[in-house]
Amino acid sequence: MAERYAELILALRDLGEGLDLPPGRDPAAAAVARIRAAPAPAPRVERTPSARWRVAAAVGVAIALVVALPGPRAALGRLLGIGGVEITTGAEIDPTLSRAYDLGSGVPVDDALDAFPGTPDPELGEPAEAYSGRPAGGTSLVWAASDRLPAIGDTGAGLILTAFPTSGVPDVHKRLGVDGAITNQSVGGHPGVWIEGAHEMAFTTPDGHPGDTRIAGNTLVWTDGHITYRLESSLDRSTAVELAARLT
Repeated sequence: MAERYAELILALRDLGEGLDLPPGRDPAAAAVARIRAAPAPAPRVERTPSARWRVAAAVGVAIALVVALPGPRAALGRLLGIGGVEITTGAEIDPTLSRAYDLGSGVPVDDALDAFPGTPDPELGEPAEAYSGRPAGGTSLVWAASDRLPAIGDTGAGLILTAFPTSGVPDVHKRLGVDGAITNQSVGGHPGVWIEGAHEMAFTTPDGHPGDTRIAGNTLVWTDGHITYRLESSLDRSTAVELAARLT
């Protein structure tokens, strides 16, 4: 259900941002004025399929007009979620936060690869580090920065790939600033989102609240059944999606 909400919200935002609205006009206010000035509703009649389609189209246009406005766009963004990740847009980002990551307890890389739900692209080579436990039930693989994998800030890591079981509550919280960008992105036919630029993130603590917050880099989040995947890097969108799609 959350995946469908994410796709709908992002599709509406893309549609709204693409509308060529005349400058100096408030389409939402104009729509409200027309609704208030409308005559009393006529007696209910059974609509034909074509009439129902016209009504649905009109409703879709009205929604797009509302989504085109900055205020409603931010409100919709605050509702966004994908898999076990909750995403808030329009937040104020604390630039003093560290990029240092805490992915749980360190574990042998071979054990983590055996536990990981999928096989990373062999061309990446073996991960330099592996962790488990953050979020709960999650396994994380970390590749060192290299010519192919630019460093994520000053962490020394070039790519962080995490997989965890999707639960009934958000396990990861992300907050994007007003300049942050989020885009609907399919990964191998699975629903996902691409988050461009630095943003805040935190794991859910055992008491159900966000824990320590850090600054994260470009992130691709997608779901496959009951598993949520999170790929963080300094790579561009197309390269990150290509790597994610090779996860078998």
